[in-house]
Amino acid sequence: MSMHEKIRKELESSSLEDTLTRIESLVESTSKPRPIHLGILLALSIAKEMRDGQTPGTETSKLVATWSETHGADIVDEAVLFARHFLLKPQELMEQIAGKLENDRSESEQDDDDDELAERYSAEDEAQLEEHQCSGDHCDDPSKNPAK
Repeated sequence: MSMHEKIRKELESSSLEDTLTRIESLVESTSKPRPIHLGILLALSIAKEMRDGQTPGTETSKLVATWSETHGADIVDEAVLFARHFLLKPQELMEQIAGKLENDRSESEQDDDDDELAERYSAEDEAQLEEHQCSGDHCDDPSKNPAK
């Protein structure tokens, strides 16, 4: 079973905490995780922060800093783009992942697709993320808090 399939299965089957723990374990078991996998983990971690009433980045900023040292800035930048898109448009990203599974492409073709997706989401998601920012320690407005 590919990493995409494992992550998709976890996203569909568990509570946020359980999913976060399992995805974290899957990502940590890979010596060279792909940006989309790191992005999914980051998005789930941010969603948990928001649900717990913390400002996004309270704990995840440390995670991103560690990844920057371990995986490099380019990989982390792509992961952040995927996380933003996952938080703002989760259904669209899940459809993209499902499409990849159905097409059963080779690893090199998937890497090219990840790069293409990251480029496409960058400017669009940056604007939407700013639109969804909450003030204070948490946001009670469900329209501005995709995790609620």
